[in-house]
Amino acid sequence: MLVGFLEKALQIGTNAIEMEYKDGKEWIMALHSNVGFGIGCLEVDEGRFFLKEMEEMKKKRQVTLTGKRYRLVFSEYESFGEWVYRIRLIRGPMLPGSRKEFKRCCRSLEHATADSSENETKRQI
Repeated sequence: MLVGFLEKALQIGTNAIEMEYKDGKEWIMALHSNVGFGIGCLEVDEGRFFLKEMEEMKKKRQVTLTGKRYRLVFSEYESFGEWVYRIRLIRGPMLPGSRKEFKRCCRSLEHATADSSENETKRQI
């Protein structure tokens, strides 16, 4: 369901979607420069399923849509006492597959930098 809305947003030339509760329903909007275009409406139970899908996608932080890879940026804010959930799509370099992998890459980079600093210090002495 969520992937379908993200693809719909890309098809009409936008790069983000929002889900907002109003009048007993969850409204899905595609966003372009903070202007929303309605692309769907869900019953409250379907909205809960949508949120569960969103939580699963937060773990991956990337998705393939229309044959292209996108990074996902999640945010939420309060509007008139209700939470609004936003997902932005960013095409570009992918993030590592997991946070653990990302930390491992950072640590190896830190070690490489520390080793080169030690070599520089030894040369100077």
